[in-house]
Amino acid sequence: MILTDNRMQDGNSALFYPYYDFYGYGGIYRGVTLTELPAFYIDRVAVIPENIEDGTVRIRLFPGGEVPERFSLGIRFDTSKQEERFELGKNNPEVLCRVPSFKLWSTETPNLHEAFLSLSDDSVRVEFGIRKVECREGKILLNGNPIKLIGYNRHESHPEFGSATPDFLVYSDLRMIKNQGCNLIRGCHYKQNDFTLSLCDRLGLLVWEESLGWGNREEQFADPDFCRLQREQTVAMVRRSINHPSVILWGFLNECASNKPVGRACIQDLCESIRREDSSRLITFASNRTVTDISLDLVDVISFNTYPGWYDGEATAESGIHRIIPELERLAAFASTPEYKNKPLLISEIGAAAICGDHSGMRWSEEYQSELLETALKYILESPRYSGIAMWQFCNAKTYITTQGVLTRPRGFNNKGVVDEFRRPKLAWKTLTGLLRK
Repeated sequence: MILTDNRMQDGNSALFYPYYDFYGYGGIYRGVTLTELPAFYIDRVAVIPENIEDGTVRIRLFPGGEVPERFSLGIRFDTSKQEERFELGKNNPEVLCRVPSFKLWSTETPNLHEAFLSLSDDSVRVEFGIRKVECREGKILLNGNPIKLIGYNRHESHPEFGSATPDFLVYSDLRMIKNQGCNLIRGCHYKQNDFTLSLCDRLGLLVWEESLGWGNREEQFADPDFCRLQREQTVAMVRRSINHPSVILWGFLNECASNKPVGRACIQDLCESIRREDSSRLITFASNRTVTDISLDLVDVISFNTYPGWYDGEATAESGIHRIIPELERLAAFASTPEYKNKPLLISEIGAAAICGDHSGMRWSEEYQSELLETALKYILESPRYSGIAMWQFCNAKTYITTQGVLTRPRGFNNKGVVDEFRRPKLAWKTLTGLLRK
């Protein structure tokens, strides 16, 4: 039996609230399968690259059912016809292997490999890539080379399909983004569809994947159940996506109370939990507390959400474009202090809304959005302190209309997409394409 329930939970332990700035569709969004298992089976497998020079990977087997104290595991890679057998123990079911004739995975050459694992009555196929992600002297390195992350936040959202976006639409979105010259998708603000991640593996798109969270408040972090549920769903995300080479950043808790001690405690727990599962990737979270944040030392990469020129905090009729560079300079200066100078710095959200067809040049026009994003992207591309930008956002996405939000979310959409909800390009899309394809 599969049961779905559309009702919102009450209390501080709930993981989703209707005030989140994306619509909480109900039902089953993704494919469901039913598998009959033998008494002793392979529950899941993690393939972790250990050495990109010789193709060594660490294979962790997670057996299920009636697991014997000792058992034999067969492993064969797609680059070899010969299966190798390993004797493993119930309490330490992992092995180091070299992938013969391996090829590195990168954004330019997204090479994938397959591992075939077999027990006496069960077998699985695991797809993976061999690459290394690390931080060094304030830079993000992929396979030892500095890389600047350029791309978009993307919601699973469409007027016809809601969050149950069909495969062809996902493919079309990702091809548009890749062909524009981008290399990054931030999967805001929930775990991504496995099909989406598999496409990113094949296209050479890097992924920031994050667990469910949005604007969580101090009183929620004071609830032990909320923190436990955050940990459980974040660990589940890591376990589910660990074999996708496109995923290079684990994230959580978008725009939370990371400036409060209870927020910091939860973030520390999440960081430690992720590193126990996977130490081969980088950890971050999108902070809108910026210079007042007390949790930035816990993560590998500092990421800021900032909206100069849009959410200015003051009533003014003038353009806010002139505020963008000073704000980016302010954040870069803060992240260059001795405490943070060795951590890469990202802008995880920046943007402005535009109504299609408005060419007035004022706020809400296509011209204003285009100029704002062009100004921000040019600065990030040229700045040695920044390691990248995830612009907000790829497409208009359905959200809630509240008493306050009716003025900022016309039509019940977050209209900051550089394409509209039907993927029709706005002026910003064309401007950024010209900039990135130079």
